[in-house]
Amino acid sequence: MRNLLVLFLAMNVVSFIGFAADAPKPPRAARSVHLGFPAPDAALFYNEMVVAESVNGSYFMACGWNTGYFGLQQLGSPTNKVVIFSVWDPTKGDNPNAVKPEDRVELLHEGEGDGVRIRRFGGEGTGGQCMAPFAWKIGELKGFRPDEPIFWSQPDNTLQALFRDNGGSSRLFHSTSTDQGRTWAVPALSNFPNATSKLFSTKTSRGFRILVLNANPKVARRELHLALSEDGKTFTRMALLDVPTPPPVSAPVSRIEKKFRAGIASLQYPHAIEHDGRLLIALSRLKTQTEVFSVSLDDVAALLKK
Repeated sequence: MRNLLVLFLAMNVVSFIGFAADAPKPPRAARSVHLGFPAPDAALFYNEMVVAESVNGSYFMACGWNTGYFGLQQLGSPTNKVVIFSVWDPTKGDNPNAVKPEDRVELLHEGEGDGVRIRRFGGEGTGGQCMAPFAWKIGELKGFRPDEPIFWSQPDNTLQALFRDNGGSSRLFHSTSTDQGRTWAVPALSNFPNATSKLFSTKTSRGFRILVLNANPKVARRELHLALSEDGKTFTRMALLDVPTPPPVSAPVSRIEKKFRAGIASLQYPHAIEHDGRLLIALSRLKTQTEVFSVSLDDVAALLKK
């Protein structure tokens, strides 16, 4: 199976042959750049792309095969953008009306969304085409947007990694490496919640691993949580940390605090170390001060017995 990522850019073509002063004719075709890559047999596949530049008429293919294509297109203006899907008839010719009904692409389902358009097309072969308004943006990536990864080594010499996701999933992504980080498995969406924030993990002297993070997307970074894993792969226990209320801050810090109060939650960027039977957990509050509090390892270990 071969997946194709294709970029079509409409270009103005001006001829300098001859001496006529006639205005150049509008372009009848577009330059195209094709990128193909081998892929293993699969039941499905997933592509992401970022559009760096575009002009009217540009088409960006996310998926292409020998009888059809799917992607994004800018039509008559930068605000007239669509998602488009087309399949060619299994015949030759450019006249869609000349194709026998039994040879035409069959419409299986029609969406009910506003602006959905389905029609026959011709001029570049014939077939069926559907498109819908989609305000894609230059430089924007939808879907998995990894950030601030952490990783650790396992007894079997594999590496485990977790990523926060800026793509809106409110979940952590997970990946594994079996060659000391030279290559990694495709990151997979986990069921572990995360409020799009940084996380920290360490293994304790008791043998279990802890993970400190903001694990309630509904309250963003106003809560801090601690999760436990006995095997370093699956976290089976989680608790809300009782973060102590800090003392009043000085006047200069208070003025800075007001600057960051709007739109930025309180508790973030956690870190932890073990000392004398306790976990010392550090965090940033409102991006203006650093705080440290401690939790008994006995209390943490007790979670595994519940």
